[in-house]
Amino acid sequence: SGSTTLNSPGQWNTSPTGSGGTAANLFTNAGDSFIVQNGTTGTIGATLALGSSVTLLVGNGSSAMNFTIPSGFAVTGGTINVNAGATLTITYTTAAITSLATTLNPTSTVIYNGTSVAQTIANVTYGNLTYSNNTLPIGSILNSTSSAVTYNIAGNLTVTTGCMLDLASSTGATTVYLGGNLTALGTSHIRSTSISIDGDIVLNGGVKHTT
Repeated sequence: SGSTTLNSPGQWNTSPTGSGGTAANLFTNAGDSFIVQNGTTGTIGATLALGSSVTLLVGNGSSAMNFTIPSGFAVTGGTINVNAGATLTITYTTAAITSLATTLNPTSTVIYNGTSVAQTIANVTYGNLTYSNNTLPIGSILNSTSSAVTYNIAGNLTVTTGCMLDLASSTGATTVYLGGNLTALGTSHIRSTSISIDGDIVLNGGVKHTT
């Protein structure tokens, strides 16, 4: 409907322009899809509870859109997908966003940038992935998992200054398959058993990789 705070059904409309259509009445109607478009940014001001078969789609596939899940609120239930050229920024820090689609568009971007506690990286197939949570000191274990896991990133992986992206597992090997470039900014640290990179490695500072 043109609003940038999207946690109430009345802020959604069946018209792509946000006016002239019919307002939504529930987030739980089976099979409904809510597309974040009609602008360049969006967020929520309260927890957004989706029905189990409801989809929240960021972007319309042609225009830039950045939807932010803020630190104080979550998106629960349903499925979050990210369209071509769109960005999902996850500041929510309690746990992994478990409702992410298993495979995101190859040209989409997900940014983890929590500022109060460590974040867990959801194990889905990403387009581009940026990790910019530098709350804990370098060397702290941020995102260790309880079993062997493979992370697939179709595009680029960026780790910003002061971050430790810990994808290691306490009980098995962790592998990162990266279709694009690895960019490490400033003093950053990536921990995993192995990283397979099809693109370039761009280093700007003291990056460190450990297993």
